[in-house]
Amino acid sequence: MALDWNDTIIGPSTAAGPGARAILRLSGPSVPEITSSLVGTSASIPWHRRWVGDVALEIPAWRRSVELTLYSWPEGGSYTGQPSVELHVPASAPLCSAIEARFVEEGVRLARPGEFSLRAFLSGRLDLAQAEGVLGLIEAETVDELREAVDQRTGGLSKPVLKLRNDLLDLLAELEAGLDFVEEDITFVEDDVVERAFFSAREELSRLQSSLQERSADRQLPRLVLIGHPNAGKSSLFNALAESDRAIVNAQAGTTRDYLSTVISLGDTQAELIDTAGIESTGDLLALESAEQREGVARRADVLLHCVPVGEGFDACDEKHTLLVLTKADLSGGEGGGSKGIVVSSKTGQGVETLRSALRERLARVSSEHTSAGTRMAARCGEGLRRAITAIDEASFAQESGLGPEVVAVSLRDVITALGEIVGHVYTNDLLDRIFSKFCIGK
Repeated sequence: MALDWNDTIIGPSTAAGPGARAILRLSGPSVPEITSSLVGTSASIPWHRRWVGDVALEIPAWRRSVELTLYSWPEGGSYTGQPSVELHVPASAPLCSAIEARFVEEGVRLARPGEFSLRAFLSGRLDLAQAEGVLGLIEAETVDELREAVDQRTGGLSKPVLKLRNDLLDLLAELEAGLDFVEEDITFVEDDVVERAFFSAREELSRLQSSLQERSADRQLPRLVLIGHPNAGKSSLFNALAESDRAIVNAQAGTTRDYLSTVISLGDTQAELIDTAGIESTGDLLALESAEQREGVARRADVLLHCVPVGEGFDACDEKHTLLVLTKADLSGGEGGGSKGIVVSSKTGQGVETLRSALRERLARVSSEHTSAGTRMAARCGEGLRRAITAIDEASFAQESGLGPEVVAVSLRDVITALGEIVGHVYTNDLLDRIFSKFCIGK
């Protein structure tokens, strides 16, 4: 992503589709000049302060003007830190396209994904962790993910990291000042002060790391949901995968009316396994309630395990999100009848490990396709904290071993660099591209 501040950009800030209102956002140094020229005499916009008003925008291709509401922000007072405008119009796709085209004719460029938030970061309005919080707000699908994103956006991680980094920068300045006057035997900072500072920094880094790990642990586990007709072997398979006897197993169809859930381990991966009521055609109230509950759980599944006893017919299923599991293989001599499903017997254990392997592969694919902003942020910040902890331990060892302030300062700089990468004080264009390219156009 080219880091060009001189372009003025435009992009939609609202989702596509019909609605009461759509918002087009502009940012860049030429916003005042271009906007004033296009709205003409319909409004006199005071660009030194915030302003809102109704204006008329001429669309030559339509041979008429359109009425819209314009919000303006001065340089330094907007989300991006640049002169900015929002155009509020009815959510009509042809209208929004015509307005964008009109500004493009005047030299405005269509924004790239995440470019508004990138400009906010580069102007110092957001740090990198807060920018990832914006993406987390956009992508949040659960209340927990939303809370985490709001905390991130408002500086939940950035503030303590910045404070610690600033404290260590002050300490480094004192250490390096002492190096300049080493021959004069002038001490700028006592050894015990340095040791206490390192101990305090190590405690704070450990606290931040634990907090981040707790957030990751609380993040919703992937869901595996067992579905199928009554007496299809779902509950037996649930017990086999869970390695317990939580589900009641009975030859009578319809034993499971509610759903059961437990956390299972699939190698290094954990998942929530859910056993649902069987798919029935009866119309009694209990069956209808079970069906409604089952459908709700299935909609939120990462992988559906469609259980069908070996030899019974079944409808085609969505192979991308569903694994066909042919159960009760022990009743058919262990054969699957040539079907492409995974043949298992919960009674003998046949195929259970094969199913576990298939689930690990499927969840790895789901994880790579749908990794949330919170997960990506936790991975990036977690790596930064790990490097900072390693470096502070090295600095403490150098200090306690009397290796000299030069060696101590080298490790201390490594701590400061690692913390700077978390909040974006140290970054590469490749890192910015990976983060901001995941945003939608108008963010």
